[in-house]
Amino acid sequence: MPQIGEIRKGKEIGKRPYETYVWSACIDCGKERWSKVRQGEIQYQRCVPCGQRTPESRQKKSLAFKREKSHFWKGGRSSHSAGYILILLEKDDFFYSMAESNGYVLEHRLVIAKSLGRCLHPWEVVHHKNGNKTDNRKGNLALTTSPHHSQITILEATVNDLKEQLLIREKEHKEKVREILPYINHKEDCLIYRQNYLEALWDDENAKRECNCGMEALKQKYGGE
Repeated sequence: MPQIGEIRKGKEIGKRPYETYVWSACIDCGKERWSKVRQGEIQYQRCVPCGQRTPESRQKKSLAFKREKSHFWKGGRSSHSAGYILILLEKDDFFYSMAESNGYVLEHRLVIAKSLGRCLHPWEVVHHKNGNKTDNRKGNLALTTSPHHSQITILEATVNDLKEQLLIREKEHKEKVREILPYINHKEDCLIYRQNYLEALWDDENAKRECNCGMEALKQKYGGE
């Protein structure tokens, strides 16, 4: 077991060959380990776990992954669990009082607040006219109150349900029409065939008597194609 203060080259202890190491103890937990020597002094007085718990290390780590430096930074835009869009505001922003504790505010509320030139009250509700929670165009938003918003939501749900029922009925109707369409086309062909023969053979008494006969009978009698 090495003694405190013992110095070795890296190639002797399985580390970087040309670096110098000294056996030392962490100033916080007392854990002994090989520490790199730089310019005659120990480079790190603390072991890795203790070094990561210091306020300086935490602040440095926080700044390294903050906003623009983070790989997950999206320009201050985020998604809400309910499907809405969130916008990050600075603390000196006029509308910051509308933000949550993390600095984010719902985009649709921010759009209406900016259009009115004031912050919205908690009891004011912004409604999406087309039901799309990510469509935050000013023309798609309406300011209302919670009771009125509930009434609007119920009416919209009723209208959408009726529209769905109408689409189902139309689909069923189209399927029925599709089923009888060949029959209708066949009858139209028969009608055109009979009309052509009756126009050409109206003076023929046999044609008059057989106008209600089948199309095949007329074809055979008068040689139609």
